[in-house]
Amino acid sequence: MTDTLTIPIPSKDPNISGLHEYIGLGRVPSSCNLDIWLLEDERAVVLFTEVNHGTSVTNAAETLVEEIYNKYLEKFDKDKCLFMETYSERPEHVDQIVPTWDGDQVISVNWVHIGKRINQ
Repeated sequence: MTDTLTIPIPSKDPNISGLHEYIGLGRVPSSCNLDIWLLEDERAVVLFTEVNHGTSVTNAAETLVEEIYNKYLEKFDKDKCLFMETYSERPEHVDQIVPTWDGDQVISVNWVHIGKRINQ
């Protein structure tokens, strides 16, 4: 992995943005910031920003990806949805969350370190 990779974040305001509350591990109330861009070419970009409240985005990634896809993105092809994670204290650090799907269920995730993000 290299820190020279970049991931495009649309420069327009997200279509959906705000605090997202979820039930974390051990039924702990948790939250993260959520931004979703619905792009004209039938792709979606999802950015979870860790806010250090409850279970981390990293530890709840399978649940979060599945929940957000089913709530907001069902009309999109799963392969055209890009899920990413960043941190409020280090917004330049971005990891792509790569889900493995079994039907409508996320069975595992992998991460690809992006390194930095750019606005397009």
